[in-house]
Amino acid sequence: MNRTDGLGRRGFLAGVGALAGGALTGSAALGQPAPEPRRAAATDGLGRIDPGPDVVDARTGAVDWAAVRAQFRLDPRKVHLSLFLLSSNPTPIRDRMARVAEQYDADPMLAYQGDDDAQSSVVRYLGGSGGESALCWNTTTAHGLVWGSLKIKPSQEILLTNFDHFVHHGSVDLCCNRSGARKRVISLFADPAKATADEIASRLKAEIKPNTRAVGTTWGHSSCGVRMPLAVMAKVVAEANRGRAEADRCLLIVDGVHALGAVDESPAASGVDVFLSGLHKWLFGPRGTGIVWYKSGVGQNFYPQHHSYAGGAHNPGGFHASEARLALPTTIAWHDNIGRRNIAARITELSTRLKDGLSEIRGMRLRTPRDPAMSAGITCFEIDGMSNSSIVNGLQQRGLMASHATYSAQYARVGTACINTPEEIDKVIAAVRQLAGARYR
Repeated sequence: MNRTDGLGRRGFLAGVGALAGGALTGSAALGQPAPEPRRAAATDGLGRIDPGPDVVDARTGAVDWAAVRAQFRLDPRKVHLSLFLLSSNPTPIRDRMARVAEQYDADPMLAYQGDDDAQSSVVRYLGGSGGESALCWNTTTAHGLVWGSLKIKPSQEILLTNFDHFVHHGSVDLCCNRSGARKRVISLFADPAKATADEIASRLKAEIKPNTRAVGTTWGHSSCGVRMPLAVMAKVVAEANRGRAEADRCLLIVDGVHALGAVDESPAASGVDVFLSGLHKWLFGPRGTGIVWYKSGVGQNFYPQHHSYAGGAHNPGGFHASEARLALPTTIAWHDNIGRRNIAARITELSTRLKDGLSEIRGMRLRTPRDPAMSAGITCFEIDGMSNSSIVNGLQQRGLMASHATYSAQYARVGTACINTPEEIDKVIAAVRQLAGARYR
C-alpha cells in the first residue's frame, strides 16, 4: 500500500534513529563507548513522532531516571510493582494516541492508511528479518492465532511445562481437541530458583520425541520469574529437526510478553520459530496491542485464519483501534530514545538489589534465580508459614502494589520496572522483613 500520510516505514526509520545501542548508565566512567548522539525525530501527517525528552547524558551515558518517571501519571501515593500486569503509558504515547483520534475525527479517509508502519517498527524491535508478522490485540489472542492454526496430526504431540500460563495451556488444549493431538506437560527445571541453561537444555533434549510437533515455552515466566534461554533451546530443537520432513518439524513457539522490553535481547534473532507477545506490559505500549512473528518459511506450518486484505496471510484484517496501533512507532521510538541496554541494565540493577535484600531475611525463600541471565524483572518469593495472598495483602496495605500469580505456582511477585527507584525497592525489602519477622517473634 502506498502511504500518503508520511507514516511510511522509510520515513520512520530514517527519522527516528535507534538509540537501542546506547551505553549503560555511567558508561563513560566505565570506559565504555559514549552513546550515539540523539537524531532528529521523524514527522508525519499527525505531527512529530515524539520519543520524549532527551534523558541520556551525551557525555557520560547516564540516564535521568527521574525525568523518565515524570512522563507517567502514576499515583504517587503508591509504589507500583505490578506494571508487568498492565502498564501505564508515558506522555509521548498518550499524546500520540490523542493525535490519531483527533485526525480520525477530523478526516477519517486521510487517517485510514493501514498500519504497516506500526507493524514494521515492532518487527524491527524484535530483530526480525524476513518472515511474516501479524498485529493483534494481546497475548491471549496471539496464542489463539498461533495454536488455533497449527498444522498438526492426531499422532503428534505438543510439549508445555507446568510453569506456563493457563492461557498458554488452554490454547494448546483447544488445538489438541480440534486435531486429536496430545499435550504433554514436562518440567525443564527441578527448582526455579536454581534453574540453569544447561539443565533446561539437557531436559528439553531428553523430552523431544520423533512425534513432537511443537515446544511451547515462556521467555519470562510470570509465575516464578525464570527467564528461559531461547537461543540454547532453539539449538536443541534445531538438532532434533535434523532429517525431519516439514510436516514433522518441531517448532519452538515462544510467549515473550514478560521479557520483551525488559532485557537487552532480540528474540527473533535467537533462532525461535514463532514469537508472540502483548505490547502493553514491559514495553509500556498502548493497551490492546500485540504481535506474532513467524520466522522465514515457518508460516507454511499454519493455516490462515482470516481473510486478510492487508498485512500477509496470517494477519487479521479489518478495522482496528487505530489510536493504539498507530502509537506503536512512538512506543518503539520511546524505548530507542532511552536505550534498550539502559532499560535492561536499570531493571537488572533494581531486581538484583531486591533479591540481595530479600535473601538476607530469615524465613524468606526466593523462587527466582539470582543470576540475571536466568531472570528479568519479576522476582518471586515465599515466606515460611505465610500464604502468598497474605504476603501480597500485607504489602498492598503498605502501599506496595505487589501481586501473585493466579495459576500453577502462586508465589508473591514484585516487578522492578525501569521507572521504579532504589528507594522503592528498599521499602519492599523492609516491608517483607517486617512481615517475615512477625512469624518469628
